[in-house]
Amino acid sequence: MDGIQISAPELVFFRFEGPCPCMFTTGDFPSLEKAHLSMHNTLKRSSSYAPTVISLLQKFHNVKLLSLSMDIIEVLNASVELISHQPFSLANLKSLKILPCWGWNDKKVIMSAQVKNYLLNSSHNATLTEVLPG
Repeated sequence: MDGIQISAPELVFFRFEGPCPCMFTTGDFPSLEKAHLSMHNTLKRSSSYAPTVISLLQKFHNVKLLSLSMDIIEVLNASVELISHQPFSLANLKSLKILPCWGWNDKKVIMSAQVKNYLLNSSHNATLTEVLPG
């Protein structure tokens, strides 16, 4: 299998930064409280990376603190049709941070209403923060 496999049911913090792997398989993360996800080089083939990104995000259903880089938002923006058919809930989410992409000092990504709804729909009290490059 070409990709990354993780089995860590007691994991409370997950951080991934790097190029999007061809495959990312995990078990469930029932103890996960904080996650940080930044996948570089996703823009050229954002639609082909979407299933990997969406599958991984769905494993974060228990997180309280979630940080996503703008490149993840760009992948989701390009995959609105796909996410519209994917049930998703971050019921415990308290904070969603959108971080600048590595090497993107001047580019700004606008989160579509569909993506914002997808990420925050079940998290009515969550705060959304965009961290500016600098």
